[in-house]
Amino acid sequence: MVPVPHHSPVPPPERIEPMPAACKTAFEVAFWFLDAALNDNEYLQPQKLQRLMFFAQAYFGALHGGRKLMPAVFVADELGPLEPNVHLALSRGRPDLQVDVCLPDEALTTLKGIWRRFGHHSSERLSCLARESRAYREAREHGLGSELAFDAMCQGVAEAAALPSPQRIAGARVLFTQAGKPVVAERWMPGKGGAKRSAAGGPPQSGRPAGRPGVGGRPSRHSDGEAP
Repeated sequence: MVPVPHHSPVPPPERIEPMPAACKTAFEVAFWFLDAALNDNEYLQPQKLQRLMFFAQAYFGALHGGRKLMPAVFVADELGPLEPNVHLALSRGRPDLQVDVCLPDEALTTLKGIWRRFGHHSSERLSCLARESRAYREAREHGLGSELAFDAMCQGVAEAAALPSPQRIAGARVLFTQAGKPVVAERWMPGKGGAKRSAAGGPPQSGRPAGRPGVGGRPSRHSDGEAP
């Protein structure tokens, strides 16, 4: 009688608690970058927009314990990571959509950091950096159109030597929970109740002073003199 090999039971995968994305749609993020470029008198090329959205999603997840900035999935396009729905919707220009004009403070912090660190780069440079990411390379091995793993996106920006650290993007200290998840250490301010600012950086609903018009309050690109 041939003995039946004994296999240890495979433990169930660790359950990842679902978290709502910071923004309601990916169009809020896309429109923020379009407005930021317009405020700097720049035409934002479609491919450059896609790379900025990719890095924004990845860095936000790295900074907030795997939470998504926007409910979006990126796929491996020949030129780099791509959010196909936004890319198609903007293929003939900016669509007339009624998006939420108020974004959470934590979302704005990441968006401003991405624009400051990456906004001055060309579309080709950003595409090159994105194609070198672990998430893109792994998806590309499965063929064009394959989805990029979100956890690999987050880990990739945290580990890549050629990219600025998540701490530099956020402009804040990043601490780690007992479970090893990164969280942004925000300084407590009296009366701060998580008020939202407008997508264009306008007056917050809490009545705090407004920034300058357009993308008011947004730091200038590359303001600290360091490149990724």
